[in-house]
Amino acid sequence: MIIITTSILLTFMKAKGYFSLRLLFDNYISVWGIYCQQGLPEFPKESPIRLVFLSLYISSIIILAVYSASLISYLALSTPRLPFSTLEGYVKDGTYKFIVMRNSAEYDVPSRAKDAILLKMYDLLEKKAFLPHRLSEGFKQMCEKSNLAFYTTEVFHQAINFQIKCNVVYIDTGRIDNLAMTLTKGNPYTSFINYHLRRFQLNGVMGKLKNKYLSKKLDFSGYMSYGVVDLSDITPSLTMVGASMIVALLVLIIEKGYYLYNNRSKNNKLAIKKFNYNLGVRNQLQKRNNQNLTININQKLYNTRPIGYWP
Repeated sequence: MIIITTSILLTFMKAKGYFSLRLLFDNYISVWGIYCQQGLPEFPKESPIRLVFLSLYISSIIILAVYSASLISYLALSTPRLPFSTLEGYVKDGTYKFIVMRNSAEYDVPSRAKDAILLKMYDLLEKKAFLPHRLSEGFKQMCEKSNLAFYTTEVFHQAINFQIKCNVVYIDTGRIDNLAMTLTKGNPYTSFINYHLRRFQLNGVMGKLKNKYLSKKLDFSGYMSYGVVDLSDITPSLTMVGASMIVALLVLIIEKGYYLYNNRSKNNKLAIKKFNYNLGVRNQLQKRNNQNLTININQKLYNTRPIGYWP
């Protein structure tokens, strides 16, 4: 789509009052050559067309880099294929048991949960005698047994990530855990504590404490994490390409306006020059006609004079 649109745009930019299929085909081949990392046989002299080709070269480099990175990551990284990716799929599959920490908040979820999917999921819970007392025991059971899931939070997983002996994957449950301090009803310190907690969160103090006391437990030696590249990450590149196209269109409009104004001025000058030339020729012809008329009148007067008298 980009190649066809750009080819048509270049054809209209190069065409001066006429449209040619041959010119469209040449531009189509040139654009294809740019995206195939080929050069142009002749670089244009017009500034708008130069900007368009520059934008095409930049976009081709970006597309080639993205395609190469995607292909290399697809060939080099092994992405596990899960039999399910949601809680609904997990419940529908029914072949995986799951465990939670004994006497934890996750263990008491069925007593206060109203979600039907969550309640059906707890039908697959292991017996209480097989539930772990610590996080390390839970992940150890996951690595030793097949078709077993561990229901816990991501924070706990990150806290002991270096102790896990196998590769684990997760599915998003959409559940958010909150921590709270229990105070008596009507406690005068409630608003004071809430105010300062909110202030620490807005000022970044909570994130700093989290990175200082929680992340230091993680062992990043030999471990690399790759984030997902979304649209916001490539916004600067797309902005550069879009801005160059807009500048090219503006320069094209200015150049077209100047071209029309210049042609109109030239046409006016040519019309005035032609009018002056025609007027001069007309004056010369009229002057010559007047001279010829004067000569004819003199000749007639001379011919009508009497030569002499006869006796």
